[in-house]
Amino acid sequence: MEAKGEPVAAALIRVKPVADLDEIAARVCAHEDVIFDRFHIARVGVFGSFVHGRQSPHSDVDLLVEFTEAPGNFSYFEPLEYLQTLLGRNVDVVQPGALRGDLRDSVLNDAVYVFSALGRIVRR
Repeated sequence: MEAKGEPVAAALIRVKPVADLDEIAARVCAHEDVIFDRFHIARVGVFGSFVHGRQSPHSDVDLLVEFTEAPGNFSYFEPLEYLQTLLGRNVDVVQPGALRGDLRDSVLNDAVYVFSALGRIVRR
């Protein structure tokens, strides 16, 4: 059974939930090869409560994710589940192209990037 605010996979393996923005950055960067090579994620930004230090034990992590190839080429849910397990919390993922109007401006201005593969050599 899923505990409130805890993804199912994390509940099964009991990953300690991230506590703050620094811990999110550390975990994401520690898994950069998987995030980039397997899921084709070029950048990960955090926005919302974790950026402002207003997170609670039940807060999800709001991520702004940019892919190097369209998620349609692979399962969209696989990277989502991976990030939820990695962070030990539910994760909301949004792509910059899906944002419109004032919400787009707000999220883009709020985002703190914790991972960027831009300029990285792609392994073939």
